[in-house]
Amino acid sequence: MLNSLVCLLITISMPACADVQFKKGNDAVDVMVNGKLFTRYVFAGAPKPYCYPIIGPTGKPITRSYPMEKVAGETNDHPHHRSFWFAFGDVNGIDFWSESEKAGKIVHKEFEKLSDGVIRTKYDWIAPDGKKVC
Repeated sequence: MLNSLVCLLITISMPACADVQFKKGNDAVDVMVNGKLFTRYVFAGAPKPYCYPIIGPTGKPITRSYPMEKVAGETNDHPHHRSFWFAFGDVNGIDFWSESEKAGKIVHKEFEKLSDGVIRTKYDWIAPDGKKVC
């Protein structure tokens, strides 16, 4: 679902003539639009995949940096709010929204597609006891 949201975000934010490129690293994919970073899809190293930063049309980030980075003047509340992400607070009784020992994790498994302006992935939603929920 996050990958669908990223595609929607890119689609509504970019003109039809935009050149979208992906640069895949070990734990993230940089989404480049016309040669400039638009967002980074982070798929490892956190309890759920997320996009950070999201760069607006003026070249400035449109989401805050915490908890990915600490920036003077930003509040340090809601450590589970990772810029732009997708999760639910209750899936079969398990909280995938929060980030705690009692919360589930959304684990990136593989990319189905990473081309033509499309990021399509597979995830496992894992309960705190290690069992796959979906």
